[in-house]
Amino acid sequence: RRSLCYPLLRHWLLSLRALDDVCCLLRLGKVATIRALLAARKLLQGGAEYGYLLNRAWLDDTVIWLQRVPARRLVRLAAALEAAAPSKPTVGWPLEQYEALALED
Repeated sequence: RRSLCYPLLRHWLLSLRALDDVCCLLRLGKVATIRALLAARKLLQGGAEYGYLLNRAWLDDTVIWLQRVPARRLVRLAAALEAAAPSKPTVGWPLEQYEALALED
């Protein structure tokens, strides 16, 4: 849901693909997930004016948590995310109506 409300490019299939990528990372384990977050941290630190604040707000605590969490919990989290199978009606926003309005122009 967050991937639909914040980014500049809001696209349903892109959001589903991001969810698939997160599930894949979680299934790969703690090391792969931490490496991916540290790579994102490095990009934010070097590219954004407020990269430090974004890292402190979003990534630092998550990386610390991942170091302490058991690996089996990540596998269960990935399974729960895959089982959620979001659809447009379950997101909580009238996405189909928004798409119809966008096509009217």
